[in-house]
Amino acid sequence: MDRSSATGSEYFESLMKAGQQAVKQFDDTLASAMGVEAGPAKGEDISPLTVVTDLQRQYWLQIMGFWKGMFPNPSAATGQSRDRRFQDEAWQHSPYYDLIKHSYLQTSKQLAEIVDQAQVDDKSKLQLRFYARQFIDAMSPSNFPATNPDVIRTAIRTRSALSGPPDAWCRGYSRSTTRSCPGRRSELR
Repeated sequence: MDRSSATGSEYFESLMKAGQQAVKQFDDTLASAMGVEAGPAKGEDISPLTVVTDLQRQYWLQIMGFWKGMFPNPSAATGQSRDRRFQDEAWQHSPYYDLIKHSYLQTSKQLAEIVDQAQVDDKSKLQLRFYARQFIDAMSPSNFPATNPDVIRTAIRTRSALSGPPDAWCRGYSRSTTRSCPGRRSELR
């Protein structure tokens, strides 16, 4: 009986070592694909696999928090977004626009965190931050007519179609409001 339990223990130990070697090999492959060394960075005991795993965990915690927030909680105070792109009331009161806004903000935050945790030199990190910010700003749902409640409301009110050339509905939008067309600067025309 001792012999079978010893054999089971040895088998389990060899299985654990094989698993550790597989994770190490995956970590090394991930590190080479990311262009970083597999060892700890700057005196920290963090491997690329740990960084990726932690980012995924943080992302899913945010997603779970978002879905928990979709169910009304009367005791929770509702805070207004300080982002000027989401000042229209529809962003707060319409579940459709609220979902779009929160998805965008969570994804933007996640992308910024990925850039901040990149294991690159300072100059490259500054460039990554700049390009990530440009991408994040360009992908804002307020920049697209189909996801901008102000543009849709104006199109309905003026009975204009959004299916024509962008310049046509942009001119109509600018004439019907005091604002310029989203994504365009009227002073440059």
